[in-house]
Amino acid sequence: MLRFGELKVQTDSIQHLFYVQVYFCELQPDDLRTELYANAVNGNCLVRQPMKVMRPLVGILGGYVFTARVTADRPACDYTPRLIPHQIGVTTSLENDLILWQR
Repeated sequence: MLRFGELKVQTDSIQHLFYVQVYFCELQPDDLRTELYANAVNGNCLVRQPMKVMRPLVGILGGYVFTARVTADRPACDYTPRLIPHQIGVTTSLENDLILWQR
């Protein structure tokens, strides 16, 4: 089953550093786009920050840790990791049922 695991955030005065576990099962990380998403609110722009594979999870087939950095000008709780179908040249609407949100 495609799912998220533990989410950790490290914050300093300049940036938030996100780490999230993702379990892909039979899929590969390149089959989906893993990103941090934040709505456009209170004058802030919408954010879609790609997350990168940091490392595979030891002893777990299809499990990986992804990471991304964003500036700390917004609270870390504004951001949510998500997985969206990914094919070059194809867009996915925000309301698509195939998007898996971390929360």
